[in-house]
Amino acid sequence: MIISLHQRSSGYYYRDDDWIDWIVPMLLTVGTVPLPTLLFFQLRSLAKRAHSAHLAEHCAIVGIGTSLSLLYAAAMMILFDNAEAWGFRSNWTTSSNASLVLIMIISVAAFLFSFWSLYLLIRFAITFRRAARELRRKWTRDDLSREIIHP
Repeated sequence: MIISLHQRSSGYYYRDDDWIDWIVPMLLTVGTVPLPTLLFFQLRSLAKRAHSAHLAEHCAIVGIGTSLSLLYAAAMMILFDNAEAWGFRSNWTTSSNASLVLIMIISVAAFLFSFWSLYLLIRFAITFRRAARELRRKWTRDDLSREIIHP
């Protein structure tokens, strides 16, 4: 267990309850796991209503993949924090090629899903902006009250 240095009014002291230092980030990470899936399934329903099968399919894949990426991040936080207590060597990630390749492949996949989700959100924003502009033009064109007030 890592001993952390904290400050009191009487000076510095050592604290041996390291679990407090990782429990909050862990709870925040695990607590946000369902959010990307919920967000992208909501966007998927919007894409279906807009008859965009391509966007709808991407939303399903990205939502689940991004949630799994957050779950992977939480699992890696736990694993790295408790590696020596669970019997792994201090340099277990670089001591074998298999562990290094496995961690790199999953890390790159998690990173790419995160960027894919950002790309998809930007693409939705651009698409919705165009649709709003087009609807505003149609609404202005079809507004009959302008002809009645200003003959």
